[in-house]
Amino acid sequence: MRNIRHTNRTNYYNDISKNSRQQSATNFIRPLTETINATFIKTSGWLGYSLKLLSVVIWLIFLAFNCQAKPINVGIVHYPPLFVLGKNKQPSGILPDIIRDTLTRAEIDFQFNAYPIKRLYASLVSGEVNLAVGLKGVPVYHQHVLYSRQPITTIEVAVYALSNQKLPSSFAELVGKRVGLIRGYTYSGNRKLFMTEDNLKNITTINTTRNGLVMVEKGRIDYMLAYKNSSEAALAERPIRGLKNKILSDAHIYFILNKKTQNAAQIMNLINSAFQQINGPARQPDH
Repeated sequence: MRNIRHTNRTNYYNDISKNSRQQSATNFIRPLTETINATFIKTSGWLGYSLKLLSVVIWLIFLAFNCQAKPINVGIVHYPPLFVLGKNKQPSGILPDIIRDTLTRAEIDFQFNAYPIKRLYASLVSGEVNLAVGLKGVPVYHQHVLYSRQPITTIEVAVYALSNQKLPSSFAELVGKRVGLIRGYTYSGNRKLFMTEDNLKNITTINTTRNGLVMVEKGRIDYMLAYKNSSEAALAERPIRGLKNKILSDAHIYFILNKKTQNAAQIMNLINSAFQQINGPARQPDH
């Protein structure tokens, strides 16, 4: 994964969600002030003046709300085809589309910012990043976040090797073998199997899926653990002859929201409701 981060934090998709929020507030404020103004017309003296002043105060509060409200910071990584950052730095791919559709439906003002994966996790814990998508139960952020009610998609964890290598049926069978692991990824919690003192000499940490697959091709490692969507994207650009793979597990991806975010519970409720409106009732994951 390339270490790509936005230096100019542009609000790519604020206009739609911001206008929706403003319209909702206007729909509440306008009838109230119209009622006060109508009363003012029929009322004279200090009471009428007080009602008119109250109308002005309400509108000032409304304007302050819209000027000061900040979009939530949505952290992403460059990880094709799930996340793709093009030359214009606007994210595309499977997950940005899901995030964009859901938050727009929820009328939540937001902006995308790209981080390296370890920095994303740290920023999610600190509160710099409000919202991301990822696995449930990752130790580095688990105690600091709320999860969406249902997973938004599922990704498969696969092992890759050349045809002369026997493919394992479990993660445990890879312990003691020369294995490449992508930096920062937990592989549904299975990374810890490989990180014992005795086994570290067999592990090569790799920055990108493509680099790992090339290392398998050149014989520098025997096996590579990767998410299948990302591997297929890398192999579409650079095919490797004689490469085979086997699915070892699948992993459910959720919206994850930092608990420090203002009104975090209410925001997650909006996200859950919007996602259900788009995708139908929640279904429990198979595992």
